[in-house]
Amino acid sequence: MEAAKIENSFNFLEEVKKKVIENTAKIVNENFSTADEVAKIEKEERKKLPTNFNLLDLVGRNIYETKHSKILGELLRYKHKEKFLFLNSFIEFLESHFNFEEKLKLESPTIEIEKSNIDILIKNKDFALIIENKINYAKDQDEQIKNYVEKLEKDGYSREKNIYVAYLTRRGAKEVEEYSLPKELKDKLGNRFLEINYYSHILPFLENILLDIPLKEETLISGIRQYIDYLKGILGIRKGEEKMHEEIKKVLEEKLKLKDISTDKEKLEVIQKKKSEFESCVQGLQNLEHEITERRNSLRRIFCEKLYKKLQNSNTGEWIKTEENYSSHYRILNKKYIKDFGNNVQFFFMFALMDWINPNLFCCVSVNYDIHPWEPSWKKGVLEDFKEPLRIIQEYFKERIEITDTHWWHSPNLCGSKFSLEGYDLVNSFFTIEQNKIFEQKTDEIVELFFNNIMEMFEIWKQFNEDDEQR
Repeated sequence: MEAAKIENSFNFLEEVKKKVIENTAKIVNENFSTADEVAKIEKEERKKLPTNFNLLDLVGRNIYETKHSKILGELLRYKHKEKFLFLNSFIEFLESHFNFEEKLKLESPTIEIEKSNIDILIKNKDFALIIENKINYAKDQDEQIKNYVEKLEKDGYSREKNIYVAYLTRRGAKEVEEYSLPKELKDKLGNRFLEINYYSHILPFLENILLDIPLKEETLISGIRQYIDYLKGILGIRKGEEKMHEEIKKVLEEKLKLKDISTDKEKLEVIQKKKSEFESCVQGLQNLEHEITERRNSLRRIFCEKLYKKLQNSNTGEWIKTEENYSSHYRILNKKYIKDFGNNVQFFFMFALMDWINPNLFCCVSVNYDIHPWEPSWKKGVLEDFKEPLRIIQEYFKERIEITDTHWWHSPNLCGSKFSLEGYDLVNSFFTIEQNKIFEQKTDEIVELFFNNIMEMFEIWKQFNEDDEQR
């Protein structure tokens, strides 16, 4: 009898589980259908709009949050006549909107952007202000803000006195998760935890600072205006797009059957329920994105670490690695053979993974040079100084190996062109091969392939240095 009851209970639970899964799938399908319809209307209505030339729109409608942080951070860093042009205004703007216990003093402040995973950090000896950017609704990470606060405490700041956290969202709808910022810590921060957003705070701030910019700063003014226009576009308040948003609103009203609901209270309940459903869909997509990204980065990490270890054991001098993260920037340099041609021009041998520079060339074995256009030396004619040694190096390699001349950003490089594995062009597609499982199946073979190509080019580079010493 008892066994029968237990079996019936399990059957009941299975039925409930089945119905929950079916209902969830139905909700997801309905929401994706609505999203597709809204996207279709937006696409059609945009065709009717007059041309709005905005460089940021051309880059893409969804700029990564890191880029938004870069724009805001660099504006706050901007100096005119050795003074921060906008930082004071930004702090005063925050003070006018939030009830700070004491006025923030800006004495020799520093502004860090995307350092130690913090989007923007403004600090001086008296206070530290963390800005966590969630304009694209990125998921909060476990203990994310807690870790930032604890890092600052190690630097001498206090959660009870002078650490401020600005949680920056698109319109203010997204709230910080307790697993990122525990309630106890949030209470300690008190009114030093600031919920700010682009719609109510950053956009008005940007429009205000335009008045403070000298007219001769035409490029700066133009850049801020473009960014303001871009923000208005993603916030749905760009002038001329009212009809498009009205059409989208009509579709949503129809889908939600709001005309059949008599009270505003009930309408709001329906809207909030649907928002929650969409947020669950977005969360699911973000989880999928995170899972795929982590898997990709894991594969890259495995490859880079195995290759680095093999190079270290190759008796070819010391190899050092520099990495920002495995997904976009990783270099292994040979420290023994660095050729100095004077005037800050150095050539070195490296393996590089830098898909943020050129998405069509994910990895490269090259001889590179170590100067950058933002360094003062660039403006002193160094560009001319390395052209002749670069030509000599290129000719030396061309006589001994088949190479590809490639231009990454500002940097001409010498790249090995013999990367292939069962028909795969690994120069151009190495870090997409995880899609068909070839990397997991042939990790060591691929590492060996790259190692051999690196060694082939490295021996030429080594010989070049030895020949040059004899001249």
